[in-house]
Amino acid sequence: MDTREQQIAEHLGLVHHVARRFRSHADYDDLVQVGTLGLIRAVDNFDPALGHSFSSYAVPSITGAIRHYLRDQSASIKVPGRLQEAAARTSRAVDQLTQSLGRSPTVPEIAQSLGISQDQVLEAIEANHAQAIVSLDAEQAPTAQLGRTDSELEQVETRIAVRQALAQLTALERAVVEQRFYRGLSQSQVAKDLQISQMQVSRISARVATQLRDLLIDV
Repeated sequence: MDTREQQIAEHLGLVHHVARRFRSHADYDDLVQVGTLGLIRAVDNFDPALGHSFSSYAVPSITGAIRHYLRDQSASIKVPGRLQEAAARTSRAVDQLTQSLGRSPTVPEIAQSLGISQDQVLEAIEANHAQAIVSLDAEQAPTAQLGRTDSELEQVETRIAVRQALAQLTALERAVVEQRFYRGLSQSQVAKDLQISQMQVSRISARVATQLRDLLIDV
């Protein structure tokens, strides 16, 4: 195996990492194949003299190849049948809960109503979003469609990456993130609720912010 082939083989994990972000939009194996072409281009064009790491150079190339593939598909974004059904059920549950609660339901409330996990609810919501992109794009001119699809894909990709990044945190870290950044509580309120010191809340918030930044830097 020559150096080029070895470098491609060693970095196939990057292709799978990026492809997983788009797995609700198209067949996973197809995404991997297309992403591998982006990796090969990155290997052929990478210049180490510029001072960048190969990973930081390759990920945009892989992501760009997959996005280009998705834009070229006749349906723009393909949502698997399994997700289409889950998306429809979730949409109906949201409508019913909104009427009964008088407000938008939370993810845990939707999950409890449907008897599924919160991750499944989030996946269904993303599928609903993707289907909305297809419906709206079908009414746009071709040039407008490309720009809109790319922008919407970036938003979906970012939300999925955030969800995956949060899943890597400890239970305490997730609790601090939820209360500080989603519920908007002060450090003193979080400290009291979680029975830890304000200094711990401050340190955890700073540490998590750094971790999330590093995990999401490719996005």
